[in-house]
Amino acid sequence: MKSFWRRKSRLERVWEEREETRYPALFGADGEGVFPLGPETFAPFGEAGTPDPRWLTIGVFRFAPTPDRPTWLVVSSGLSNDWADEGEPGLGHELIVETPWRDDDAIRLLHGLVAYDLLIAHGCFGEPRVLEVGSRVNAPFQFGERGGIAGVFVAQGRRFSAGFRTEVGPVALLSCVGAGQDELDFARANRTADLHERLVAAGVDEVTDPERPSVA
Repeated sequence: MKSFWRRKSRLERVWEEREETRYPALFGADGEGVFPLGPETFAPFGEAGTPDPRWLTIGVFRFAPTPDRPTWLVVSSGLSNDWADEGEPGLGHELIVETPWRDDDAIRLLHGLVAYDLLIAHGCFGEPRVLEVGSRVNAPFQFGERGGIAGVFVAQGRRFSAGFRTEVGPVALLSCVGAGQDELDFARANRTADLHERLVAAGVDEVTDPERPSVA
């Protein structure tokens, strides 16, 4: 009796490469996940937030600190999927949040950012666009007793600036960095890059920490 093996689709190959090869090489072997998006992630966006069923297969991985990285890191997996089978890496990026501690709130924050990214990319709030370096998202978020942030800005993280490449093209790794309201006001009055530069100079880099002093 002959055995027949189904050939993996390009989507499956790229997905497997990202999660089993690229991510461990970039973020360390000690990964937890996957934490998939659920319908509740999109509920705060109202009727405009009705998810495409495929989006609920997108998730988040959590990685422990490494000798080269003292932070806990959560990263999305699926924004760069080639859903249309056009040989393009989806939105062309994945999103990262780094924190000084292991906390499920970081996963919840990234879930919300991924949902927002998908919705704006598909024109649910007007002209289609995507999160990119310099974007700001004003959305208050509480990290339990540690305090809260007023929103995030998107930066090209220095540690992962090269991103990675799959057979459908390059994928950028974008850091989503929590900021206070005075910092977001500073970025609005100047440039988001100016706020990022201040955080780098203060040694904060791209770490989200609601307990840190303001740099504005």
